Amino acid sequence: GVVVAVYAKVGQHVRAGEVLAQINDAAYQEQLRTLQTTYTLAVETFQKQENLWKQQIGSEIQYLQAKTNKETLESQIASVNKQIDMTRITSPITGNVEESMVKVGQAVSPSMPAFRVVNFSNLKVTADVAEAYTSKINTGDKVIVYLPDIKQESNARVTFSSKYINTTNRTFSVEARLET
Repeated sequence: GVVVAVYAKVGQHVRAGEVLAQINDAAYQEQLRTLQTTYTLAVETFQKQENLWKQQIGSEIQYLQAKTNKETLESQIASVNKQIDMTRITSPITGNVEESMVKVGQAVSPSMPAFRVVNFSNLKVTADVAEAYTSKINTGDKVIVYLPDIKQESNARVTFSSKYINTTNRTFSVEARLET
């Protein structure tokens, strides 16, 4: 599809589910309008056939055909609405837009990244720790994590401590959730 609108800008705070961009959905909208018009007639026809059937007037086949026609159109409308929903690029998480890779008029596909949204409020750190510490590090332990690139220490709590020792480098995996 082709991007027709971009609603999110780099640096903008967005909520989970918020629409960040819109892909052209004109064909689906036209199909939906046609189905809705046909559905209105199908509902009226079904209601009349149902009333007649309750009064034991008309044939069962006419009633069943009207009911089936109405239900088929309901299913088709639901399917087109799902297609329309898929023309909206939405944020999977609440956070900040760090990067936008789409522009109006650009063709996009499902496998193509469109936005990078990040949320630093729930970070975890993973590390491989020397085998000598297996009995000293346990899930729930408080630790201090040093981030050398930004020269900062942060408090964390161990959320996972592997019991498997990697035979190549004699380490085990540890995960800790940073406290914010």
